[in-house]
Order: sequence, then C-alpha cells, then structure tokens
Amino acid sequence: MNGLFITKQSANKELAFEVIQYLLSEEVQIERAKDGVLGPLDTPVIREAFAQNIPQMSSKHTDALFALKRALPAPRKPGLTFINPPVAQVFQPNIFDQSKDSATALRIVNEMIDKQLAETKAAIETGGDATAYQ
Repeated sequence: MNGLFITKQSANKELAFEVIQYLLSEEVQIERAKDGVLGPLDTPVIREAFAQNIPQMSSKHTDALFALKRALPAPRKPGLTFINPPVAQVFQPNIFDQSKDSATALRIVNEMIDKQLAETKAAIETGGDATAYQ
C-alpha cells in the first residue's frame, strides 16, 4: 500500500475515511508486519511482529531494519502533477507472461506516461480537472 486517498468525487467520504483508519490501525499494521511489510506505524509491537510469517526470516536479525529514523518524503511543489502509470499491468503481461524484453516494457510505460502527461496538460489548458491520474 503506497498511499490511500479519498477523491473529491467520492459519495462516501466518511466511510472511506473509516476504511483508511482501519487499514492504518495497529491491528492491521501488525498483521502486515508479520508478512514482512513495513507500514507507517513504528511501534515495539510491530517491530516484534515483523516477518513472523516468513520462515526464511526466523533466524535473521531484523532489528537492524528499524535502527535508523525513517526519512520523510519531500513535499510536492505546488503546481506539479502526479503521474502514476500502472507499471505492474505492463510488466506482468509483457515480461512475465509473453517473455518480451525489458526495453519493450519500458517503452510501453514511457508511452503511457507521455499520454498521461499530454492529457493532463490538455486538461489544465482547458481549465478542466488535472487530477485524473492522482
């Protein structure tokens, strides 16, 4: 889970917020930590639960993963547009299923990004919604 958002078009903003609260709860974060997923919470209970469901990690010293303070992401500058091509939907069918080379998959992703940028620029120029890919 990279990010959770409630869009302005949502008809159920309160319910969506409750779902996000649940997904970010310590209870859910502990279960995700057991599967080796580091989430936004950093508590002793979550650290202790980390990778419990991964047999290969049982003899590993996982405390080192928590030794340093996490870096905060840089704030996004006003006016910048976020483009998020569905990379997994490109690599899975092209590389893993059809055995195409990575250059072909990267070209497809690049074309998707170019298309999304062009559509976003056009939306901005016409005064429309430039948040379609956010």
